[in-house]
Amino acid sequence: MIHINTNHLNSILSKFQNKKILVVGDIMIDEYLWGRVNRLSPEAPVPVIDIESESLRFGGAANVALNLKTLGCIPIIIGIIGKDTMADQFLELMGKYNLITDGIIQDSERPTTVKTRIIGDDQHIARVDREKIIYISGSLEDELKNTVSAKINNADRK
Repeated sequence: MIHINTNHLNSILSKFQNKKILVVGDIMIDEYLWGRVNRLSPEAPVPVIDIESESLRFGGAANVALNLKTLGCIPIIIGIIGKDTMADQFLELMGKYNLITDGIIQDSERPTTVKTRIIGDDQHIARVDREKIIYISGSLEDELKNTVSAKINNADRK
């Protein structure tokens, strides 16, 4: 059994309070579809999942930012999402968790990355990825660099 000194742990955690941390990376949504398997498909030997609930969570750099916020930091997220329904969902989640959105760049040429996990009877059955795996355009790269340059001075250095 590991013994953790509570005072030492609290001292470490207190150093996270209100630290502004720049988070730059792939922004995505993790979608979960939960359900029950009652039969196999007549078209192929695969389970048919009757969906009972759905949830959306941050994935990638957005998940890192939310974890930092949970520790008491102020994350400054910089990344690219699409201009689509999932982008709207993403921005809604940003509002729900009171995260700063002005480092989010929207691009109509690419979808918001979504990783969908299908879970039947508490077993992970499949994952479906919706993303565009290509380099960003030169102009989008410039916008991203400019955003990082503009925001980096807002981040704490220690």
